[in-house]
Amino acid sequence: MKLFVNFGLIFSIAVVLFNSVSCLPSISVGNTSPKDALQKFYGAVQKGDVKAVRQTLSRRINDRIDTVAKSNPAPAYQPETLVETMRKNLSPQMPAVRNEKTDGNWGTLAIDALFTNDKNTRTRRTVSFVKEDYSWKIDDDIVFSAESNDE
Repeated sequence: MKLFVNFGLIFSIAVVLFNSVSCLPSISVGNTSPKDALQKFYGAVQKGDVKAVRQTLSRRINDRIDTVAKSNPAPAYQPETLVETMRKNLSPQMPAVRNEKTDGNWGTLAIDALFTNDKNTRTRRTVSFVKEDYSWKIDDDIVFSAESNDE
């Protein structure tokens, strides 16, 4: 009888634990590939969503944006202005992507024409990505290519 009670108790605990784990929300892994990260970046720039844009960028790029903004308090150097400039110069269509490669926490993706005002981005370019906090992030200076070329 004691063996039956212990088995019943263990079985009950197992059922409760299983049900508890299955009710947990699934863990969001963010951008599942460099291409996914680029698509989210493109969509966030289209909307002018500064927070969403910054979530698609690596810590290194975000730190660089913050450093520039702190050292140059003029509005032209603030993250909001950078995103607005990117939005104005963003290619009207999501650029063609090819040759996605990943190696551990590093990845690359060849893209075409992300921004319309920079000669360097009108041709195919390889963009670097890094996996941070289970999500792929853009880790490339291409985000600064949208800076206005107005004289």
